[in-house]
Amino acid sequence: MRLVLIYVLAVLGLWLVLRWATHMDRYELLTAQGATTSGSISSTDCSNHGSFNYEFLVQGQSFRGSGKQSEGGVSCAALAAGQRVPVTYLAASPTVSVAGNSKVALSEARLFAAAGAISFPALVLWLRSRARRREGVA
Repeated sequence: MRLVLIYVLAVLGLWLVLRWATHMDRYELLTAQGATTSGSISSTDCSNHGSFNYEFLVQGQSFRGSGKQSEGGVSCAALAAGQRVPVTYLAASPTVSVAGNSKVALSEARLFAAAGAISFPALVLWLRSRARRREGVA
């Protein structure tokens, strides 16, 4: 029973950390309240974790954003400066944006966080039990 409690607490704690690390809150907000427009790629640095920068206009004002490989379904390798991309942004705060589809970004973040939160604690517990068996401790 104690081991189950430790596992559940580890999963919940890791879920919260991964939720923060994957910007899941931002994607949820963009999915629920976001507006879409067309932007253009200003630069790419695919060797740096697939990084790219983009620009877009909202009511005549220019905004900039950056993304990483496959964020929102946009792949750095397929991008070139000047290329048009869809951008989802918050109308109340256009500095909060994502190139591509916020629903895709949210799905990817949820999948990554769930896989990590469930599998990592399980791996640690399995390694711990394996080490204890080697030592002859039940």
